[in-house]
Amino acid sequence: MKVRCPHCGEKSIPLINRILSTPGGPSRCANCSGLSYPGEWFSLATSLLSQLLLIVAIVGSIWYRSLWPLVGFGAFLLASFFVPAFLPAMPTTAEKAARTRKRTTIGLVLFVLAVIAAGVFYEP
Repeated sequence: MKVRCPHCGEKSIPLINRILSTPGGPSRCANCSGLSYPGEWFSLATSLLSQLLLIVAIVGSIWYRSLWPLVGFGAFLLASFFVPAFLPAMPTTAEKAARTRKRTTIGLVLFVLAVIAAGVFYEP
């Protein structure tokens, strides 16, 4: 199954490529070589909703003494993995993708350094 490219309008992007694409690693159209990814708002919304639903699932599991709320949370995560394939794609360029990768790498390095610093300076 292939999905539509926002640049040329042809169904030429493999479904798995669209699902796994990110702003820093966009999918490439086989027809026009255009780059695209699912919108950033979906990633943010899924992230926030996942955190909220995990808390609700844990509390629900404890409250009802059942694993079904956690199973429901797992089903949500599985469904949210496939949703980007059916959302409109955002066109991008190689330069924008490179900038996004650079920002993501810098953010990850700063986070790791902050965790290391917190471990070094922590005194119980």
